[in-house]
Amino acid sequence: MRISAQKEIYIRLLDRIYCIAAHLAERLDELKDALDFEQLQEEISATIRSLETHLQNLDLLYKAHGVVASFKDHGPLIAFMEDMFSKLPYKDDGTQYNYLLDYLSIANALMAESAEQAGVVTDPDEVALPDVQLYEASTLRSLTRALLQAGQVA
Repeated sequence: MRISAQKEIYIRLLDRIYCIAAHLAERLDELKDALDFEQLQEEISATIRSLETHLQNLDLLYKAHGVVASFKDHGPLIAFMEDMFSKLPYKDDGTQYNYLLDYLSIANALMAESAEQAGVVTDPDEVALPDVQLYEASTLRSLTRALLQAGQVA
């Protein structure tokens, strides 16, 4: 079955949001037990739970469209996110908070912009969609605030 060009763009944008959220959930889990981020464990864990819930909600959108999430067209995005994550310093001089804040800010901006673009190309009459937000700014908010506070103390 051939899908419309508009729906194809929508699914590609949905994939971008899914890719970033999945990357964040996976990589933040690696930081959860790092000593440099010890004081942020609670916020990191809560953010991971929010991201996992968000991914489950996005799965509902995929199901409504009769497709599954795909990372196949997002190699450059994955490489970009991996490169940013790999540059996080593991030293207790406060810079680790700034780097993580930058990493989260860029991921946040990419997800928000993708959701905005998806809203432009989606056709509400094409398929009955579940009441799911493509992106929720609150997903990263508590960790971002904690990072800002931790950076002030460091």
